[in-house]
Amino acid sequence: PTNQEKKDLSLVEEVWTLVDKFYIDRSFNGQDWNAVKQDYLTQENKAGGSDDKSMQLVTNMAKSLGDKYSRVLDRQSYE
Repeated sequence: PTNQEKKDLSLVEEVWTLVDKFYIDRSFNGQDWNAVKQDYLTQENKAGGSDDKSMQLVTNMAKSLGDKYSRVLDRQSYE
């Protein structure tokens, strides 16, 4: 995505897209990855765009991949 498109993406969309593009296990731990996206987007929309809830959702989405290397780091991890 372009920089403008990245600004327009929700956190769930951004993380989902990165995993979709770079994740090695194309079965996504036996999950229908498109269905995962829709499920988490629905949850994110219901949460009303709360940053804390979005972080919780993408963390759970990464955990659903079931490997010890996939995780989401919060902003504090970069400071």
